[in-house]
Amino acid sequence: MYLHRDVTGEVLIHCDSNGALSTIRSTASSDKAKHIDVAFHNPRHLEAEGTVKFTEISTHENLADVMAMALVPDKHRYFTHGIGLQLPTS
Repeated sequence: MYLHRDVTGEVLIHCDSNGALSTIRSTASSDKAKHIDVAFHNPRHLEAEGTVKFTEISTHENLADVMAMALVPDKHRYFTHGIGLQLPTS
């Protein structure tokens, strides 16, 4: 996930996890999600009140991956450029 604040002040969170998005958007409690602490149910309330909006993003476009995992060089360059970082020139 990564954050982007748009001009209206709403926080836009891009997420590449369908499981996380379905847990956030589901109003029913499932047996699989019962182990999740109540503190982690806050995203559901934030989205309902309009403070935060969760959107799906392709895992191939998730710029946060550059901070979270090892990437092949081409993907690393693409993501670092996407977040505004540039490699030092020699």
